[in-house]
Amino acid sequence: MPVHDQLEPDHLEPSGPPVGPATVYLIVGLPGAGKTTRAKELEVSASALRLTPDEWQLMLFGDQNPPDKRDLVEGKLVQIGMRAAELGTNVVLDFGFWGTDERSALRWIAGAVGARSQVIYLPVDHDEQRRRVTRRFAATPDQTLIDYLYEPGPEQILSDLLPKHIEFQLYRVLLESAAAEQGARMTAMEAATKNASDMINFLTLTYNRIRQAAITKEIIEIVSGASAAQ
Repeated sequence: MPVHDQLEPDHLEPSGPPVGPATVYLIVGLPGAGKTTRAKELEVSASALRLTPDEWQLMLFGDQNPPDKRDLVEGKLVQIGMRAAELGTNVVLDFGFWGTDERSALRWIAGAVGARSQVIYLPVDHDEQRRRVTRRFAATPDQTLIDYLYEPGPEQILSDLLPKHIEFQLYRVLLESAAAEQGARMTAMEAATKNASDMINFLTLTYNRIRQAAITKEIIEIVSGASAAQ
């Protein structure tokens, strides 16, 4: 199954009837990278079925955008898209696909239904991304779901969080070590208490046996003396 990692720019005229296996286009990019714009271009140029989760979220739930429904919507769109690809229709999945595992899984599914897959990367620098998202919110606030931009940038966030993460991990190791030490002490004390109880029981039984033997001996001597005196 041929798999392409880049898509060269193409014209926007509709193509003819599909020949050969369909192609599933995976649009990869951060918020503001122009994913939906590129997906709309492919919708025309490749005569493809475009599936954009944001549009379905807005249509189904309005501006509420419940986060617990996002996975359900995307899962259903993937199911529809793969069925369309299986029937020979090109499909554009305008999801973002930030994770490598997610892209690999969908490429495998596309191959399983007899379709090709094509990954389209849309890189964007941080400043341009922020300008685009700000402009989009200002122009169409009722058609835009909330995408989060990080300020400061990811590098600064990582440099701040990494030392704290390491510090927390070291602190956790120290806590676990202290807890293990206390646990070992409790186990040792429990074993010592049990051993002491067993020793007390053994010594008490031995003492009672010796005492009983002494009493029995004295009784025998008294009885024997009384019998001899008669």
